Amino acid sequence: MDFYDLPKGKALLVSQKALIKKQSRLLVLKNTTDNPQWELPGGLLEMGEDMESGLKREVKEETGIEISVEKLVATWDYWLESFRFKDNKVLDVRVIGLAYFCSKTGGKIKLSHEHSQYKWTTKRELLNLNLALNSKIAIKAYINNKF
Repeated sequence: MDFYDLPKGKALLVSQKALIKKQSRLLVLKNTTDNPQWELPGGLLEMGEDMESGLKREVKEETGIEISVEKLVATWDYWLESFRFKDNKVLDVRVIGLAYFCSKTGGKIKLSHEHSQYKWTTKRELLNLNLALNSKIAIKAYINNKF
């Protein structure tokens, strides 16, 4: 089928984030990149995965907890130049972001190597955090009571 033309040197990625609340606090993680920032649990959808399974896998890998996916609450997209894949291939990518309201259903938090800290934050505390681009829109919707 030739209905879609993906230009050479470009890729399309789907990034999913989980908004997980405990009482009135939201779970955020501090990543271990060169410029550590706070973000929501989640990550990239892999080929062959459905959306819900992909988000559950990412949250389990990053935090050790299990979730139920309740409701889609925010969408966004952006371009990243020179995104490096695991095989060291570098492409310009368009990222489609999706954030879901989720509930913790089991497990205890045990962070992966991708994150150094976690915290359950209030809306007020979120305003003062250095947030990663991939989580800002979902967190803004959360702060503004969009869901």
